[in-house]
Amino acid sequence: MEQLPAELRIEVLRSIDDFSTLYSFIRVSKSLYSVFSAAKSSILSSVLERSIPIDILTDALAVHSSSLLPVHDDKLTKDFVASRWLGNSSPTYPPSQSAGFGCLAHFQHIIDWFTNDICKTFARNEPSLGVGSFPVSFEERVRISRAFYRIEIYCNLFKDTRVADDMTVYYTTDDQFELFLSHIPPWEVEEVACVHEYLHNKLSVLDEAVREYEKNKNMDWGFWADIRKDRLRPNSMKEMVLSHGLELLYKLFSANPPNVSVCGTFWFRELDEFLGRCLLLGDILEHEPCPSGFAELFSSGGIKGPSPGWLWANANEYTSGFGSRNKRDIREWGYCLWSKSRLQRSRLIEKPWDTTKYWEWKLRWEIRGAAKSNDPKTFVEECREIDDYLG
Repeated sequence: MEQLPAELRIEVLRSIDDFSTLYSFIRVSKSLYSVFSAAKSSILSSVLERSIPIDILTDALAVHSSSLLPVHDDKLTKDFVASRWLGNSSPTYPPSQSAGFGCLAHFQHIIDWFTNDICKTFARNEPSLGVGSFPVSFEERVRISRAFYRIEIYCNLFKDTRVADDMTVYYTTDDQFELFLSHIPPWEVEEVACVHEYLHNKLSVLDEAVREYEKNKNMDWGFWADIRKDRLRPNSMKEMVLSHGLELLYKLFSANPPNVSVCGTFWFRELDEFLGRCLLLGDILEHEPCPSGFAELFSSGGIKGPSPGWLWANANEYTSGFGSRNKRDIREWGYCLWSKSRLQRSRLIEKPWDTTKYWEWKLRWEIRGAAKSNDPKTFVEECREIDDYLG
């Protein structure tokens, strides 16, 4: 590499597919760093276009623009979803000198890390996927990256769902479904659900960290003690952390071992903010019906249409699937994110999907609904007993 002419070294750097690899190259070689500095604009623009395919550029741009929106502004939120996000059919890459370029490049580095990590996680959960033997394809990576981008867009739009003065919920699950998920085809909703499931599992490391924090700080919850017992149950805690977005999660998980101390920067702020800031994405994915109105995309191929895994789980029918816990066991290996060739090699979709888990979930929810009491504390305890009974 050192003996190559400068022009060829520039072309080598321009051909790199992601920023992590680019930065690794220029850190280990003074000559490459010198070449990079001389042609920085051209190299960065080329790597950005390789790293963020045009198929998901709209989502990548929407992460930055959604982060600038004021909270609780219905009109701007609706305009953003309709025009600046889903309505942007011809996105363009920003120039390398712009602030937007820097934001895209920085966040894409985070997306790359999570994409690589989720593939390793799915491979551990289902070794037959053969991720180590068969590299992740372009289409698989696009589907996974798109889901992470949409998680971040969702966090930007709905991270603060309560009204500050009286703690009432501002954007209910119905509001959020109408404003956000109803605009996404059902197979893409399931892609988001797989990523959400992965993040929840990753956040399990926080359970012990929070208990240690309470112990060391000698926390006295006072008036909030009873609320804490319910609101700070594991899933609620995870949604609160997730509401701060992927950048904080990256700081948490990219360290080895996970750097749980970063939670101290936001976890125990004033109690009203702490208890109020919580996403409802998990509730929406579990209980809302799939969006309708995407039949024209159902038969389309490529990244816009449903993946082979989604078709398999929904018996090749457009109307049969919905986002609920019935698919939790197959979300753990990202069933709707993989290519047909990978799923065929793994033989995971040779047999029809066993829907037993769905009926277990349905029974659990019906019994939970029947147990509802007028006393919230009693209702919480009854739900816990039902969960323990059903496992």
